[in-house]
Amino acid sequence: MTSAFNVSGLDVPDFLAAALQKAGIASPSDIQKAAIPEILAGKDVVLQAATGTGKTLAYLLPLLQRIRTDKKFRMLVLTPSPELAIQILRVAEAFAGPGIITASLIGGANIERQKEKLKKHPQVIVGTPGRIIEMIFDRRLKAATLSAVVFDEADEILSPHNEKNLREIASRPEVQPQFVFASATIGPAAAQLATDLMKPDFARLAPVTQPLPSTVEHLFITFDERRKDVWLARLLDDYKIEKALIFVNKVASVGHLYRFLNESGVRAVTISSERTKKDRSDSIRSFKAGQARVLVATDTAARGLDVPGLEWVIHYDVARDKDVYVHRLGRTGRAGLSGTSVMMVAKNEMFLLGRYNQALDIELRPLGK
Repeated sequence: MTSAFNVSGLDVPDFLAAALQKAGIASPSDIQKAAIPEILAGKDVVLQAATGTGKTLAYLLPLLQRIRTDKKFRMLVLTPSPELAIQILRVAEAFAGPGIITASLIGGANIERQKEKLKKHPQVIVGTPGRIIEMIFDRRLKAATLSAVVFDEADEILSPHNEKNLREIASRPEVQPQFVFASATIGPAAAQLATDLMKPDFARLAPVTQPLPSTVEHLFITFDERRKDVWLARLLDDYKIEKALIFVNKVASVGHLYRFLNESGVRAVTISSERTKKDRSDSIRSFKAGQARVLVATDTAARGLDVPGLEWVIHYDVARDKDVYVHRLGRTGRAGLSGTSVMMVAKNEMFLLGRYNQALDIELRPLGK
């Protein structure tokens, strides 16, 4: 089977051509064209690009090829949440081809089963920092066997709690592995860790500017702060929104909106740090399947979440900074599809609109005008 997915150095055997075709990927994105040759060459890479531009395959495809040509090659992908880890694992399995063993090592899952998986010597491991470091300390996972370590959503994963674990993981191998940092935004902490860990000649792949997808509309509405939840329900009904991801800043708001929306006849599900892994997975599955109209989420819980065809992102609470806005926005308008971002702004928050317009070079317009 021939494929138009041509990147310097990348082999596209029949199984990979079929997987690309099934995923609807006809040609490589700009970030894939830039990153794949560098990663194939074994270079350390900081990979920064807008969400939905193919960052995951930009590092998975070359690393999977290295595994196919060297069965001792082993990669570890670190993610900030179990949900993102499972999402990446499924992508890896879809594009890995025959003979490559995969495993997830995530908190909240059965650790004994994970230990059994490690006995099979998986070449692709995807997990969360806490569980990975636990397996390393327990000598179930030997850091010295890791050929490549990927930090996916690098800036989010570098919380003060995680940074110590990440440095521990990275410093364990006797031979320095290949490092890849992938994220839509690279904050100061992630940039410093990259500088500390990577070889001096590492490649930083990012456009001079990071334009947001032109297919996404940036809108806002104002509301009576006393009944913000009522305004949200009205927004969903007035615009006949069938599927929306709603972001809040506080975990307490997740539970409140869940109760209010369901009592108002809007089928809602939630993800947050207070819910179990199974509950979060069930919520995401229900939302993707169309069984729930709304998914209410905190920023960390929804990081990297991919919901095909999602058109609406609603900022129930204004994003804390421009990077958070960018990551929220990245849940819609993916792969060139259209999307709508609506920020709910109280009257005393109106001044923030100008800040976002200037910082992101966008124009937040009032909804309906």
